[in-house]
Amino acid sequence: MLGPYEPIRDFRVEVIDNAGVPVELIQNGLSDEEIWGRARSGRQALYEEPGRSS
Repeated sequence: MLGPYEPIRDFRVEVIDNAGVPVELIQNGLSDEEIWGRARSGRQALYEEPGRSS
């Protein structure tokens, strides 16, 4: 349904169809503080310049 993507670096998301029911799969090794801190600060992969890492 929605291919793997990385809205925040090291936070991978994919949405699959499980018998007509959408299921969101999330894989990450970040603490809650890291996830929310990156989201609030704008340090997200979607908003970074090419070749720049956070």
